[in-house]
Amino acid sequence: MPQFDFSTYNPQIFWFLLCFASLYLAASFLILPRIRDIIAARKNVVDSSKENSRKLEKQIFKLRHEAEKMQQEASGNYEDKMDEISRRAMKERDQALTNLKNSLDEAAKKSRVELKSLLEKSEVKATAVIQDLVQNIKTKILI
Repeated sequence: MPQFDFSTYNPQIFWFLLCFASLYLAASFLILPRIRDIIAARKNVVDSSKENSRKLEKQIFKLRHEAEKMQQEASGNYEDKMDEISRRAMKERDQALTNLKNSLDEAAKKSRVELKSLLEKSEVKATAVIQDLVQNIKTKILI
């Protein structure tokens, strides 16, 4: 068996060490530095992305906080406006009711005065008619 032939061991060991050393040196000085540079560049990109995401998260938190404050202020303003409008509407309604009551009272007084004057006029006319009627009856009876 040729693999057990001791005379071929030295050249095989020599070529093995030569190939191993050349591959090791090529990997150490050419391939691995490029891989390290690529990994470092990726790490820098990832770190900058993380930093940007932290900044964006802080901005989002601030914006949410401001939005909540604005919403609370808007809600308070809305409630204040609604209360003010409600009070104004109640005041206008009360004023309208008071005006209506006053106008109805005036109309009722006016109607009472007109009825009173109408009754007085009708009494005067009735008295005049009765007197005329009595006069006519007297003249007809006496004639």
